Amino acid sequence: MRRFRQFPLRCLQLPAGMRDSMCGYGGERKYGLVAALELVEQHRVIGCRTYSNRCATMDHATMFKTRVVRRDAGTMQIEDEDEVWFEELYTLDKKVGEGSFGNVYKAIESVDNAVLLAVQVFSLASPIASPQAKVDSEEAKRKLASFISECAMLSRLDHPYVVRMHESFQSAGSLHLVLEMCQGGELYNLLVRKIKEEDGLEEVTGQIFFRQMLHAVGYLHAGRIVHRDVKPENFLVSGDTDRPEELVLKLCDFGTATVLTQQKPRSMVNIGTLSYTAPEVYMRKGADLPADIWSLGVVLYVMLTGTNPFRNGKETSKQETVKRIKSGVFATQRAGWLKVSEPGQDMVKKLLVLIEDKRLTCCEVGAGD
Repeated sequence: MRRFRQFPLRCLQLPAGMRDSMCGYGGERKYGLVAALELVEQHRVIGCRTYSNRCATMDHATMFKTRVVRRDAGTMQIEDEDEVWFEELYTLDKKVGEGSFGNVYKAIESVDNAVLLAVQVFSLASPIASPQAKVDSEEAKRKLASFISECAMLSRLDHPYVVRMHESFQSAGSLHLVLEMCQGGELYNLLVRKIKEEDGLEEVTGQIFFRQMLHAVGYLHAGRIVHRDVKPENFLVSGDTDRPEELVLKLCDFGTATVLTQQKPRSMVNIGTLSYTAPEVYMRKGADLPADIWSLGVVLYVMLTGTNPFRNGKETSKQETVKRIKSGVFATQRAGWLKVSEPGQDMVKKLLVLIEDKRLTCCEVGAGD
């Protein structure tokens, strides 16, 4: 079975055995979209068809009662099955998180009760009565679009710091996305616990986490993929949370991610999370790859200080938050910020730059690591 090629990373020091395509082919980015995505599309074979080609043309009718299975790290398989249902293979347990359009639950494989997985469930507001029926509600349409988008995106991603999709199901009234289980939950919850119990995250741990984030986002950017919703809630924690130095973060929730092309060099959809969204998005200029870099800068500030750079708690209005983001001026007099080392402060300042072309790239950040 062919696996898609992994490219040497020269700008960051990865853990032993882990290398990705963050800086493109051979350290050069001249291939753009063709460099990363077309190669993946060629190698993710489904019979005589590619997964990306199939998903690009599938609407909710043709995906009706469809199961998409990930056979290994390089192969997807689409199976149109009437007899196999999600409920026959998995049992849902307690709710463990929330995605853009669906809740996430712990699940157990029916065949082997020892195997824990995470399942994102998209419940359609109006059940689909037949393959030809239309989804009536706008909310259900958005959920379906998000499901198809996330399924298609995750099928082409294979990276140690990106959550792994095992398979997905679509039936009449619900959509299920089966993912690897990250027992530590969301990074956001870990940060809250650290703030309450230990006065925040140690800076050295924040550096380790941020390096992993760079690997994940840089991997996407090498393929001209912009995530558009980078935030602590969208990094899952794998490992023992009592030993932060051994934890692995995995980027998740790709319902907002999009591929940029020559025909669509920027994503013009106004989407994201209030205090993590880049200023150019609020200026209606759309999002390019640097929009994720801005979001990483906000995440780094949050990890190092336990506060948000553009908000003073819940009393800060949406309008005031957007105004501060558009000005590029963030809080630098807080006690938490003043405790951050000079290199840490300098890194945040080089990411939260108003002019997007002046922001560091993931490779440039890693080169000075």
